[in-house]
Amino acid sequence: MYRDHTIGVVIPAQDEDGSIGDAIRELPDCIDAAFVVDDCSSDETWGEILNAARRDTGHSDRELARTGPIDPNEVKPDTGGAKDEQPEEREVRTDGGTSALARRADVHDPIGRMVPIEHRERRGIGGAITTGYLASLERDLDVTIVATDGLTERSLTERLLDPLVEDAADYATIGRSPIASSGEASRRHRVGSWTRRFLTKIASGYWKTRTPRSATTAISRGALVELDLEGLSERGGHRCDLLTALNVAGLRVADVVSRDVVASSRQWTSSGDASATLRTVLGNFRWRLQARHLVMDFHPLALFYLAGIGTTAFGLLIGAWALYAGGSETAFVPVAMSAVVFTIGVLFVLFAMVFDMRASERLELRRS
Repeated sequence: MYRDHTIGVVIPAQDEDGSIGDAIRELPDCIDAAFVVDDCSSDETWGEILNAARRDTGHSDRELARTGPIDPNEVKPDTGGAKDEQPEEREVRTDGGTSALARRADVHDPIGRMVPIEHRERRGIGGAITTGYLASLERDLDVTIVATDGLTERSLTERLLDPLVEDAADYATIGRSPIASSGEASRRHRVGSWTRRFLTKIASGYWKTRTPRSATTAISRGALVELDLEGLSERGGHRCDLLTALNVAGLRVADVVSRDVVASSRQWTSSGDASATLRTVLGNFRWRLQARHLVMDFHPLALFYLAGIGTTAFGLLIGAWALYAGGSETAFVPVAMSAVVFTIGVLFVLFAMVFDMRASERLELRRS
């Protein structure tokens, strides 16, 4: 518990034998429940989760050596075998019910503050995060952290939680400052990362919020209740979907900047390609403009965006047609006209972006 608020953490895991145990053992004391979601790992991740959970409850290495590690095969959920074939008592048992959580995963009995969860089919990092959110809602926790790269520093955890427990924000991210991030990746990787962040800003409407490389976030229970969690992408577009949904709901986001965030050895490889990312961005952008600025409320920025995109495309078509049909000697006037039309379209888009930033300004908070 932190400042009279119950805190949960979601730890997605996929083929992380050798590293997931450290992430569990290093959790701060303020965490009340940890939902460790195994996304159909093909190695010994599940067994390491169970044994790390036992250590977290206070079992010493001597006790573990005496009792032996948990056999993952003994805690697998019932898949239809006869009832009398199951052991009478198991340290981990599945949770029944027909809730959204029970339909997608097997939730086992807690081991201390750890709640081991197994996906029935591989869903990706977004799906694992959604499963953890659903589990947190069922336990009625006040704040839920997502730690895909581990959660080791209590001071950083407190800085992440403060905006939520103070009711200054509904969602918080913690990322690195530009100084701390420079020189840590190749130029190609930095360009790709910057492009994804910029596209996420356009789609979500949170122009001042940076996508954290540490991938550590926190969300309030009230925000989780507002969102359609099962409608979020289960792959690489999950964060863009989530931020866009937060913006449509008018929820506040805090960006906590830190130079002290250190990359973890746990690295989840996101699936997806450039075309899928672009489809996600365009779909979220269209939905946000329609839902927030045309249906739920009206703002002229939506019309500026539409006029700008249409005018820009029209200018490009005029120029291309002039060069193709008239040749270089007779195409000067049409090309000049297309350049003017294109410039007007770009100005419309820039005006729309300015309006968009101002419309979402009250929803963003920066803490350093």
